[in-house]
Amino acid sequence: MPRYSDYSAILMLHRVGLRESNRIPANQNMVITPDELDAFVSKSKKSGWSFISMDELVETVKNNLPIKKTLILTFDDGYLDNLTDAAPVLEANEVPYIVYVTTGFIEGDEMPWWYSLESMLSHFRELQLPDGSSVIVDSLADRQSAFMAIRQEIMSSNYIAKQYKDWMHSHRTFPCFEKKRVFMNWAEVKELSGLPFATIGAHTHTHPVLSRLSDVDAFEEVSQSKEILQANLGKVVKHFAFPFGGNAEVSKKDLKIVAELGFESAVTTRMGAISKSECDLLSLPRCFYGPSLSLKALQNELFEFMIKNRFKKALGYA
Repeated sequence: MPRYSDYSAILMLHRVGLRESNRIPANQNMVITPDELDAFVSKSKKSGWSFISMDELVETVKNNLPIKKTLILTFDDGYLDNLTDAAPVLEANEVPYIVYVTTGFIEGDEMPWWYSLESMLSHFRELQLPDGSSVIVDSLADRQSAFMAIRQEIMSSNYIAKQYKDWMHSHRTFPCFEKKRVFMNWAEVKELSGLPFATIGAHTHTHPVLSRLSDVDAFEEVSQSKEILQANLGKVVKHFAFPFGGNAEVSKKDLKIVAELGFESAVTTRMGAISKSECDLLSLPRCFYGPSLSLKALQNELFEFMIKNRFKKALGYA
């Protein structure tokens, strides 16, 4: 039987703060509270898990050392609460973590489309979409359903994504749910970068679905984010996170770009565990960490993955 001691897992987080029950679950599921984070860290340590940095994982794999019962905490996008709410908890517990920054969100005047869309869905009873069709958004359930359907459309092609972003931009007069500043500024990114247990990674410039872009545009998205971060931080940026990093969102072209730009690691959003015998540093799996993820649930997910992987190997599919 597979053992946890032979595996490592990378956890994908986004925001740390307070959840609001009247808001779309798709966005609120990206939020955990500081107390939840602290409790998870404490319980994990008591259960024999240790926390390592992305640098430590890279060195472990490169030097062919054993993969042990370890966890890696990653935060996507560059939210301000990563500094104000997450960092105090993790620094106090001496837990390494990495924040992947979308450079276009730092001191930018644009709200990410997932928050702009939520605001639009919350200020209408019926909404006319860019294709001319209408959707009823009279309840929270309606808004959640419409949000997920539109999200799928946005991710289906770069052309459709632009249509929807232009549509949302034309309705900017409607107030956004996010009343306070959402992302760090450059002074705050530098402050976070200087903390003992923090690492900064790249996460593209505008957070597109890379596989939907041309070779030139995809390269520009990744290279620009790395160059901007390095210029502002004065240090080499070695790690990358693919936006929307599922199998359909990360192509061979994108993996090649990350390799060409000299990144030492890149994380996806594919579910999985990491073992010494199965570890592509430029296509690492992650486990989504949201409000419903307990240590027990995480261990169950990892165990299920390990068992399925063993069966695939036995049947010659892996």
